Amino acid sequence: MTHPAQKHVDATRKRQKAFIEGRARGGSINRPGRKFGGAAEKSDGQSTVDNEPGPAERHEHNSEMFSSYAKGGGIHIKPSHKGMLHRELGVPQGEKIPAAKMEAAKAHASPAERKRITFAENARKWNH
Repeated sequence: MTHPAQKHVDATRKRQKAFIEGRARGGSINRPGRKFGGAAEKSDGQSTVDNEPGPAERHEHNSEMFSSYAKGGGIHIKPSHKGMLHRELGVPQGEKIPAAKMEAAKAHASPAERKRITFAENARKWNH
């Protein structure tokens, strides 16, 4: 007699084995599930394989994407929003905003202005 949980363990192992062998969950060897990008059947009965990038190509794409993050990614501020915090706090453009002034303004600021103040506080810590 087997343990009641053994049925669940066996089913899990079967799913893992099918996934490792390349068979999609919900599909079989002869008819892979369409949801997972398996071979699709044309109207004339021939099967086609989706031209998706292989593991090596996906790795190259991911490394390019992450290398831009490693470089800092860059800060993108709308041109119309540049200098907006300076204008709101009455500090001339080009001068540093005092930390005490930002803290005092944060208590009574609108949510948008509070976000700008928080961004400025965080930006002080960056090496840019």
